[in-house]
Amino acid sequence: MSVRRSLFIQFLNSYSAAGISFVSIIILARLLTPQEIGIFSVCMAFVGFLHTLRDFGIGAYLLQERNLDAEILRSAYGLALLFGWTAAAVLALSSGLVADFFNEPGVRSVTLVLAVNFLLIPLGSLAIPLLKRDMHFVSIMKINVAVSFAYAVSTILFALLGAGYMSMAWGTLVSTVVNVAGSLAARRDLIGIRPSLRYARRIISFGAYSVGSNFIVAFGPNGTEIVIGRMLGLSAVALLGKGRSLITLFQQAIMAFIMPVAGAMFARQSRDGSDVGKSFLQVIGYLTAIGWPSYIFMGFMAFPIIDILFGDQWYAAVPVAQIFCVAYSIALLHSMNNMTMEACGHARAAFRYQIILYPPTVLLVIAAAPFGLVAVAGTTIISATAGLILSYMFLGKVINIRAGQVARAVRKSALVAAITSVPPAAVYFWGGIGPGNTVIPLLAAAVMTGLVWLAAVFATDHEIKQEILRLMRSIIEQMRRVVGSAA
Repeated sequence: MSVRRSLFIQFLNSYSAAGISFVSIIILARLLTPQEIGIFSVCMAFVGFLHTLRDFGIGAYLLQERNLDAEILRSAYGLALLFGWTAAAVLALSSGLVADFFNEPGVRSVTLVLAVNFLLIPLGSLAIPLLKRDMHFVSIMKINVAVSFAYAVSTILFALLGAGYMSMAWGTLVSTVVNVAGSLAARRDLIGIRPSLRYARRIISFGAYSVGSNFIVAFGPNGTEIVIGRMLGLSAVALLGKGRSLITLFQQAIMAFIMPVAGAMFARQSRDGSDVGKSFLQVIGYLTAIGWPSYIFMGFMAFPIIDILFGDQWYAAVPVAQIFCVAYSIALLHSMNNMTMEACGHARAAFRYQIILYPPTVLLVIAAAPFGLVAVAGTTIISATAGLILSYMFLGKVINIRAGQVARAVRKSALVAAITSVPPAAVYFWGGIGPGNTVIPLLAAAVMTGLVWLAAVFATDHEIKQEILRLMRSIIEQMRRVVGSAA
């Protein structure tokens, strides 16, 4: 499958999943309180650490391994079972301690249900990395859409039945069952595979750095939520999550369809000895052309978006969301760096970078927590800036790129973002936005921003223009075929 077709399939995948998630987030924000969502959020923050240990870099190893055979697959499966079931035991046994830490009995019930997931996940865990390796993104799309739909429908039904904070826990379990079933259906050769540990040492030697890197990455956001849950309360965790939800929507809609394809492409180029740096710079140019204008729009329109999507009980998340838009605009520049280092087989470099960056991030959060949620959100700008500098110091040694090359790759994106910022800024300052006046200003800003963005892309002759033209030609051709067949 070509890279362009892979991107298109991932585009459909991500937008389908994002659309389902979008609807479920809106409904759940009105069915559950910040306290109830906060209970589930702190459990997922704790579980997030174990997820990185459960995976142990097995997926990343399978993606970059040059000589993949049946024995290595059996060893990967054996390790997946070992780490997954161990994580399940740890989570179940520690559920009471976690509940006591947050002084919330409901945390224990949620944690026990989530522990069951760790028993199930390893059964189909090899399928997605292998599908990515072979760039079979249609199969991945089907699985992801099914999982997203199963989670959304089951969680909403449980919430309507009065399950409260347990709704999301049961929904997660249902989606895990669907994920395992779909993964094994897509890779039937994995059904009945016998686990082994013959090549465990080779996988662990790679995975130790990969899992260390992922654990440190998880240490940032998950550690932040744990600190906030302990120091500011569980409702504050939910407000932080709603502030970040605007970023999450973008990541599901854009980043989630680019990252898997880019990672698989970089890994293949690295295995073939091709120039990864050239492709990396091209992708970062596309990302910033879409991402920077999106973050600027969401920053100015945070109040209308949160009011319309979630309701007035979430207004406190507005300044948090605006700060996150600034931070993630910076972070977008190095959003692919860790993945690129791992795809090129340099998991050790990725680990070193992460271990320098993320522990101080949590210390910043602890220091800022007494000053409130906005101060905590502000630490993300510092972390994103530090990550930008550090990550390119390490990545430059892997794919031989320099700061000047990155700056040249995104200069047109910066100009597009500056031009595109005019409509949302005008609506923000002069549109009379406030309670009861959000829908029309948001729609007006969205339409004007979209048109100005398109004009800016063509006016600056941005590289993404060619992709837009290809898409337009493809749509026109499809329409002609439909009209021709109808005639």
